[in-house]
Amino acid sequence: MGDNKIELGGRYNDGKPKWSLVDFESLIPMVQVLEFDISNNSEFNITNELRATEICEDMLFYIFDYLKGVDKDQKSELPIEGYILRDCMFLSYTIKNRLYLDDRYCKASKKTDQNTTKILKPDKIELSGRYNDDKPKWSLVNFESLIPLVKVLEFGTIKYAKFDWTKGFPTTEICESMLRHIFAYLNGEDKDEESGLPIEGHIFCNAMFLSYMIKNRPDLDDRYIIHL
Repeated sequence: MGDNKIELGGRYNDGKPKWSLVDFESLIPMVQVLEFDISNNSEFNITNELRATEICEDMLFYIFDYLKGVDKDQKSELPIEGYILRDCMFLSYTIKNRLYLDDRYCKASKKTDQNTTKILKPDKIELSGRYNDDKPKWSLVNFESLIPLVKVLEFGTIKYAKFDWTKGFPTTEICESMLRHIFAYLNGEDKDEESGLPIEGHIFCNAMFLSYMIKNRPDLDDRYIIHL
C-alpha cells in the first residue's frame, strides 16, 4: 500500500481558542441554571453588576455544599455543579469587562466607564416553528468568558495529553484545586504561577472537570459524607 497521507487545505488557526478541547456536555448544567435564572427573574445574573468577591462567595457556598453531600440546589432542584459553572462564567465576564467591580481588599479599586450591554428586543414577527423545548439554550452562554477555560485546556495538552483529564480525578481533589485557585484570586493573584494563564481559567477548568466526573464517574465521588 502506498502513502495514505492526504493534502489538506490551509487553516490559519494559530493563537485562536481550541474549542474542540471543551467538553460541552459537562457545561449543560450551567445552561440549565441560566435558563432557571431567566425564567425566575433572578437578580444574580450576568446583566446585573455583580462584585467579584460576591461571585466568589456564591461559588464557595456551592462548593462547600457539594462537599457536605448536597447534589442539588434546594430551590431549583438543579445540579449543584451548574451553579459553580455559572459563577465561573460570571467571574470571567466581570474580570474582562467590569474591572470597576474588582472589589478584592488587596487590590486598589480600578475605575473605568461602566459600559453595559443593551439587550435589544426585536419587534414581534411571525417565525417558523422550532421544536427546541427541553434542549439547552446555549444562546444564554457568554462564550467569550469561556476563552480562559479553553486556554487552560490547551496548556493541559502540552503538559499532559489531549483529554488526559477524562481518565478521572477524585471529586474532592478537584474541589481542593478549585478552592486553592479561588483563594489565590481573592488574595490578589490574577495569573496562575505555573501556567501564567488567568486564574479564572483554572477555576472554570476545575468546575468543568467536576461536572464531568459527577455525570460520568460516580465511582470517583469520594466525599466523606457519601461513605458514612
